[in-house]
Amino acid sequence: MAAAQSTEVSLSTEELQEMMVQKAQELFSLCDKEAKGFITKRDMQRLVPELPLSPDQLEDVFDHLDQDGNGFLTMQEFTDGFGCFLGFDQTSSAEEDSAPQVYEAEEGDDQAMQKFQEFIDSLEIDVGMLENPERVREMWLQLNLNSPELLGNFEDFLRKVALDIKFKQQEHHRLEDVLRSKSSEHDEEVQRLYEEMEQQIKMEKEKVMSEEKSKEKQAYEDMKMELEAKDNQLRDILMRQRQLEQKLQELNLSETQTKQLNQSLSKTNEALENKLHSSLSGLKGAMAEVQEWQEKADTERKQKTRTAWRVTAGMVKERESLVKQLDLLKNMNQKLRDDKDEYETIRKNSRGEAREVPVTMETRPAPLARQGSSLRQKVSSTGTASPRT
Repeated sequence: MAAAQSTEVSLSTEELQEMMVQKAQELFSLCDKEAKGFITKRDMQRLVPELPLSPDQLEDVFDHLDQDGNGFLTMQEFTDGFGCFLGFDQTSSAEEDSAPQVYEAEEGDDQAMQKFQEFIDSLEIDVGMLENPERVREMWLQLNLNSPELLGNFEDFLRKVALDIKFKQQEHHRLEDVLRSKSSEHDEEVQRLYEEMEQQIKMEKEKVMSEEKSKEKQAYEDMKMELEAKDNQLRDILMRQRQLEQKLQELNLSETQTKQLNQSLSKTNEALENKLHSSLSGLKGAMAEVQEWQEKADTERKQKTRTAWRVTAGMVKERESLVKQLDLLKNMNQKLRDDKDEYETIRKNSRGEAREVPVTMETRPAPLARQGSSLRQKVSSTGTASPRT
């Protein structure tokens, strides 16, 4: 009998732990609205309306749960810490082993049961509305036995849940009343709409029948006019067909003429191509002759250039020769002037003598030899040596 009770209490403890984990996950999701995967102290302040704790107490709980001190809590850290906060340690097997004994002792404690019943009666709700009243009773008894300091928090939580249930019941009744009134109004409205719809359908049916008749009459007239227009189009098409046949015959005749003209043009083209080939060959020969004449002209131009350079060099030499001859003539002129002055002096001296000395060929001065231009000699020699081509 004791073993059976121990097994029943053990199963209730596992269910209680599962419910606490589920509740911890719901509270974590309420804090982590952004789905970051972790919560901070600021996020945990969102539990103020959910738990009977002040913001400072929530900060203390956060510091207690943040074992590594990194400033945020993950889902696992929050779940494990929430279980420890309520007095459940999922890793402690010693407490699981001692739980059956606690429940056995508590079940026999009529005073604790009476206190729990008074608490439930103070909530003023139907216990059957809870999902599992036995789990609530077991949790209350376990907290009363193991963690009396947390029992007040659990009772505040149950009171809040009871208030939520009452509010939901009132809301449910109000919604049922509204739904009933809306349902009756809806039925009346549907009936009224149904009658109006039948009347509108009847009117629309008559209207459609009259429109159909007028449309049929209009369609008949339109079809008649369309048939007449089609007949006119058909006559126009036949007339165009005859015209096209005539044009086709004319085109066939012009096509034969065009073929003959193309043949004559092709022959003329061949003749022109032959003439073009012959003209091209003659043009090539003429271009060869022109190139040959150009080469000859280049040769003559080069020869003339060389001759001009030679003449220029000769002119330079001739100028030097003329300068030298001019200097020689100046010297000879000076000498002649000196000789003349000497002769005049001798003549004046001998003017008093009786007999004048005759001038002979020996005493007469020798005439100057006329020298030809060396430039003229070179030009004449060049002209005789290289006649024009």
